[in-house]
This record gives sequence, C-alpha cells and structure tokens, in this order.
Amino acid sequence: MKIHILGPVGSGKTTLGRTFSKRSKCCHIELDNVMWERRKDGDRRRSESERVEYLIQTFQQYPSWIVEGVHLNDWMKGSLERADHIVWLEPPLAFRIYRVIRRYLRQLLGRESSNYRPSLRMLRDMIRWSFTYQNEERHRFHQELQAYEDKVYKLHSDKDVHHYISELRSPG
Repeated sequence: MKIHILGPVGSGKTTLGRTFSKRSKCCHIELDNVMWERRKDGDRRRSESERVEYLIQTFQQYPSWIVEGVHLNDWMKGSLERADHIVWLEPPLAFRIYRVIRRYLRQLLGRESSNYRPSLRMLRDMIRWSFTYQNEERHRFHQELQAYEDKVYKLHSDKDVHHYISELRSPG
C-alpha cells in the first residue's frame, strides 16, 4: 500500500502516518524531513531537485510507504501519482488551532518531541498558517487534487479517520 496524507498544520497528518506505519510496518516519510536536511549545525533547505531525488530513491527502496505533510507543490507530485490512496485531512479550524496549542504546550513540557525549537514565534506562525490554509490554500488543494479524485479520501473528523482505517482493513 502506498498512501499520501496531506492537510493543514494541526490536522493529524503525522499522528496518522505514524499509526499506519506501525500497523503496516512500512516506511513513513515526513515531507518536512524531505524539505529540510536535518543537521546538528542547523537545518538546510534542500533544493527542489534534491527533494525529488530523495523521494525517488525512497520509492525505489520501499515497495510500501506512507508520505505525509502539508506540502502540495510540484516537487512532491510524484508521490501523489504513485499513491494508491491520497488522504486529505481537514478537521475544523478551531480543532486544528486547539491541536497546535496543545502540541506547543506538550513540547515546552518535554512530553512531545519536534524537529524545531518550540517558541512563541513558531506557535504564532502555525496559527497564522492555519488561517492562511482556511482562507486561501483550501481552494488550491481542492483544485489540484481533482486530478486524483478517484483515490482522494477527504476526512473531516476522527470518526471519518476511524471509518477510513476500518475500510482499509476490510477485504475488497
């Protein structure tokens, strides 16, 4: 199975990707870690060609994978084309902001790890990104995902997610 999960910040992409990966024992790819080369002396933004190459090599190495991230750009379209399912998470804005704030507090308390240093600036940016998605990006996602409509599963709630997971387990 090849699954691409996308959605705005706080929608549950990473949690769902990790859950699927553990259950199916397949490769889990966070697009943030494709975008950024993680280094001790500071992260380096990969070029678009490096990101494409990274994904191609990963797809060649693993027959099953789960890719997840907020990105919907040209460099990751190969993932959308190869995916058996595209899961578009879109819970309500208030719920996503609640999750962003909860994540920030958990990171400050050391109960959740992150690839970035939690700060008020990062919290503010994530809340801003939530509103930007809601007011500007949603429509673009809808337009671009129409090309894959036969394999897009748009999920709005935890109930939708649980239903999708149970459908994956069902034969046929």
